[in-house]
Amino acid sequence: MPCTRHLLAALVLVLSAAGCSAPDEPADDGDQTITLMSLPQIVQPGTEPAPAAEAETALALTVEPARPGRPVVLERAVQSGWEEVARAEQSEDGAAEFTAPYSRDGEVQTYRAVALEHNGLPEATSGEVSADAWGEPALSDEFSGNALPEHWALREQEYVGHRACSDSSPDAFRVAEGTLRLSALVDPDPPATVCETDDGRFDYRLTGHVATHNRRDFSYGIAAARIRLQPRRGQHSAFWLQQAEPGGAEIDVVEYFGDGHPQGGLSSFVHFTDEGGESTKVGPRGVASGSQFLEDPDRFGADWSGAFHVFSVEWTPERYVFRIDGKETFRTTEGVSDVREFLILSLQSSTYEIRHLDGNRKPPHGTEHLPQHMYVDWVRYWEN
Repeated sequence: MPCTRHLLAALVLVLSAAGCSAPDEPADDGDQTITLMSLPQIVQPGTEPAPAAEAETALALTVEPARPGRPVVLERAVQSGWEEVARAEQSEDGAAEFTAPYSRDGEVQTYRAVALEHNGLPEATSGEVSADAWGEPALSDEFSGNALPEHWALREQEYVGHRACSDSSPDAFRVAEGTLRLSALVDPDPPATVCETDDGRFDYRLTGHVATHNRRDFSYGIAAARIRLQPRRGQHSAFWLQQAEPGGAEIDVVEYFGDGHPQGGLSSFVHFTDEGGESTKVGPRGVASGSQFLEDPDRFGADWSGAFHVFSVEWTPERYVFRIDGKETFRTTEGVSDVREFLILSLQSSTYEIRHLDGNRKPPHGTEHLPQHMYVDWVRYWEN
């Protein structure tokens, strides 16, 4: 049952010098709370398409009171007891993150965490969590064959608004070789010779834009997609959710504005209407530009276009938590949607960014750098 899975995903053990105490009791210097949460298989960096079943599990640990630098150990259950898998150190807020196999030899793994003795605090051990705590995904698409799954369809856009120079088209997406390829390309039959904007004259272009609108929507849970983002500026890749009914929010799990962007190019946002009726946006620009999210540039490249990464959002009634390959990049309690949402994948070109494609200011208006592509290996949704 979904509720049971949610409870299994975060088990808490409270330890004190005198014995156990309830989690909601105020902690003093002798009390510790250690929480280990098992997330789904949302870790899979790599340069090639790969089965979603081979992705690794992410585990999030929180220890209170926070002791930055305190060593913590992830262990897995084995026949003889427990075996160390990985080590980390607590952050300023007492958190630590781990990546571990979902299964070994076909057997789903069970984990626990141990906070080692540190600065007068005794060793503390979490409860056990299963790598399968979230169960089977409600949606799992790996884009095999040569057609979109039936619950995905072209999202029609037309040449309007801040995308007056681009239109969505079935010619701008393709399913082949185990991926969904979304493209930005020159329109071979444009409505006029060039598109006139405040920044200059540009070629009209076609873009890939598909969604599960009116076919599949979801409530609270985790949405994840393994994506290789486009390299050049002038268009942006995106994986996002929009409300399937009035209210709710637009949840931009990831937007990428191209390699070499001065702010890193990668963003996550939540768009919503606040209590005063004003349109509001929260979220950082240039998230995840640090090396901790591109751990192996020799293998995966120094930019987000160099390899596939899993971009995800955990959506609960209280908050959103955004992650890349299981590592948290941003969380917020603002604009939390309480209505069902559908999934969107897109590579779009807006008038405010089209000028950044080299050569756009003079003929051939940037066409030497088109088409641009983003590749989606798989999309999954675990409903809670």
